[in-house]
Amino acid sequence: MEKNHPTVYLFVVLTLFTFTLNAQTADLARKGSLGVRLEAMTETRAKAAGLEATGGAYISEVLPGGTGAALQLRAGDVLLSVNGVPTNEISEVVSITQTWRAGQPLRLKVRRDGKSISLSGNVQGKPMETSDLAEVIYGAVPFEGGKLRSIMHVPKADGQLPLVVFLQGFSCSSIDYYYDPGSPIRQLVDGLVERGFAVYRVEKPGVGDSEGSLDCGDIDYDTEVAAFDAAISGLADLDFIDQEHIFYFGHSLGGVTAPLLAARHHPRGVAVYGTVFESWYEYMQKVFRDQAYVRRDDWIRTEDASRDAQKFLAALFLSDQSVAEMAEDPTIKNQLDNRILDYDGDSRFVGRHYTFWRGLNAANPVQAWRDAGVETLAIYGEHDIHAINPTGAQLIAEMVNDYHPGKGKFVLLEGTEHAFARVPSMSEYVEMRRNGSFNNSYMAANFNKELVRIVADWMEASMRTGHKKLGKN
Repeated sequence: MEKNHPTVYLFVVLTLFTFTLNAQTADLARKGSLGVRLEAMTETRAKAAGLEATGGAYISEVLPGGTGAALQLRAGDVLLSVNGVPTNEISEVVSITQTWRAGQPLRLKVRRDGKSISLSGNVQGKPMETSDLAEVIYGAVPFEGGKLRSIMHVPKADGQLPLVVFLQGFSCSSIDYYYDPGSPIRQLVDGLVERGFAVYRVEKPGVGDSEGSLDCGDIDYDTEVAAFDAAISGLADLDFIDQEHIFYFGHSLGGVTAPLLAARHHPRGVAVYGTVFESWYEYMQKVFRDQAYVRRDDWIRTEDASRDAQKFLAALFLSDQSVAEMAEDPTIKNQLDNRILDYDGDSRFVGRHYTFWRGLNAANPVQAWRDAGVETLAIYGEHDIHAINPTGAQLIAEMVNDYHPGKGKFVLLEGTEHAFARVPSMSEYVEMRRNGSFNNSYMAANFNKELVRIVADWMEASMRTGHKKLGKN
């Protein structure tokens, strides 16, 4: 890549920027964390713990220097409650820890060696990400009267730098990987940094260190998009970033958000992985059937479940009813009672407010792809059970090329699942998910580095060819 400015220029600009963001970081206090790796309970784990149900969160690893280590948690413990609040799902643990600050008193109930025990102590502050490849800069993005935590990895290189904005999926989990430098997303970040790209991430409202009155689990989809929009808008002030060579990488649902933002800001290009083309309502209809077929579930049970879900899905995605109003229908009430889509008994499905899903369904990424007019790379992992099949990625590339000839590209990433890990086959991957062997350790050890090569090569080619970008709105 060209180096447009001498080293001293980068040093001065980067030093000033680091000083600014360090001042913001001081204003945005570091929160506490549990400091463990959590995995979902399985029937096998529940039986081993002497539990009749699969409630609780399984602790697969205790990280050094964190709250879990201070309270003497152990790998294999099952977390049952935090300060008296039951933790039946990992999402509940994540929600509870969002507001933790260093020094806060803490009481845990865990299952260990077939017995329930209590542990107490104080919350420990989270460490920060580190890197041998980059300067890691923690910053803050003003948003809706609060602040969002931002993290940028800046290569130790001269001149203005191209930038990748990473847009995460639907969950309210943190993208601050201080606890997991081997995670696939962090390995993607490191790989892109090695190729000379700065990489920028931002937490969602209420997640990680972010402060303010907004809770990720309660906001709607428009608010989530607006948060990313605020973060991207602030990039224009960074002199060490090559403003003509900013790319977005949208993962999963982030692949829906990416074109919406691209239509507003017109970056150099957008890469997406494991995303969809149709409306979310249409996608969810396929989820109930097609994922069951891949899992080899019973055919009749799959058919019955798919038919039973239709009225609920229509109410969730297409109506203007509250959950209480939806529940007035006996068929839908039965679905809610059976915790369809991890219904929490109040207003959330899979950890997000029902208005989030409704707003997501109303979004029109197809129109946004047309309006963005940017270089587009759509990638499908061969064994991605979440995106289900390559059709969505193929259609994205095809429609971009129809409206903007030569700008759309589809790539099949062989032997890879939704989280960028290599797996032997779809059937073996399904079995690994079933027996618990597909876990964080496996993903870290099997990150497919080919993804880095594909994305970095495509971005470098785009920078060389210099397709004309559409003007900004």
